[in-house]
Amino acid sequence: MKYRTLLLIAIVLTLCLLIMSFEPPRLKSSSLENNDEHGSYTTSLINPENSSIDFSFNGGQVVNLTLTNSNILGVGGSISCHTIFDGDSSYWLPPMGSTTKRYDMFGTTPIWWRFTVSTISDAAIINIVAKW
Repeated sequence: MKYRTLLLIAIVLTLCLLIMSFEPPRLKSSSLENNDEHGSYTTSLINPENSSIDFSFNGGQVVNLTLTNSNILGVGGSISCHTIFDGDSSYWLPPMGSTTKRYDMFGTTPIWWRFTVSTISDAAIINIVAKW
């Protein structure tokens, strides 16, 4: 019985060390715009450190905003699109889950899009990709 307990403790400690050895993604922000008016913008929201992120870019008339949870815990929060009227919505992402929200606006391209993504979760790693 004593050896089983020690073996179980050793297995749990090994798994904890293995999980902690994975480096979390760093807060990054980059933009890629193609000449054919199809492009993308990628950034990340990592909490703790930041409970919200504000980003903007020149895009097309339609933007698909995809949020992907890279955490083993579920996360929730809100998205605010400052470009269009009534652009606020909330989201809930299960562990390793994702959701896509479509925003559209008629106008001459490129259109200046501005978003704020925030989380109410204590621990969150959310990858954000905007495609147009």
